[in-house]
Amino acid sequence: MQSSARHRHRHRHHQQAQHEQTRQRLLHSACSQRCRDQHPRKRVPRLSRSNRRTAVHRRWGRPRVQSPREYSTALDVEAQLLCSLLWAPAESAKRAVAALTSADFYRPVNAALFTAISELALAGKPHNSAHVFTTLQQEGRTSGHLGKQLTKALTDISTIGVPSAELEHKIAAVLTQAYRRGFREAARSLAQAAEELPEDQLFEHLLGIGRERRAASQRLAAIREGRP
Repeated sequence: MQSSARHRHRHRHHQQAQHEQTRQRLLHSACSQRCRDQHPRKRVPRLSRSNRRTAVHRRWGRPRVQSPREYSTALDVEAQLLCSLLWAPAESAKRAVAALTSADFYRPVNAALFTAISELALAGKPHNSAHVFTTLQQEGRTSGHLGKQLTKALTDISTIGVPSAELEHKIAAVLTQAYRRGFREAARSLAQAAEELPEDQLFEHLLGIGRERRAASQRLAAIREGRP
């Protein structure tokens, strides 16, 4: 009898403990729901990977750079200029390289190829893709990672089919991009100067940027008007 009573007591105690745990869970769930109702979370729309990259660059005021998967040689104005330059006659090529510098190019590989082409053109040597590649090879610039980049870029550029007749238009297009890019760089320089330069140097720094931007504007206008 005593054993049966103890068994019933343990069973009743176990049931009471289970009921208490169930009550606590229900109470916690109800409190959590009231909290969510009173303080609903703000739903943030999901962005695609490319849109997330764009949003980050907009947040920090930086121009978004295309990833290698998004980049198209045929749509790159700098690549179009280089292709036209490779096929241009000697005199046209000399005038073109005199109007530009490697600093006008945004992509380093394009700037490196422009330098190689311009050196050949100014020396009166053939400046087509075959001679450019031979020159790079002789200088030991076709090996390694950077060499592969140069070789691939030269191959892609030489096959996009931009005629030499469009060379002047492409020069103006590249300079336009460089001109706008210069203002973004000027804004970053001013922001950095505002944090780091002494007060007595800030205005002169601003004037220096203004003079540089005015010279860039005059240079672009001269190219567009066909003036040397």
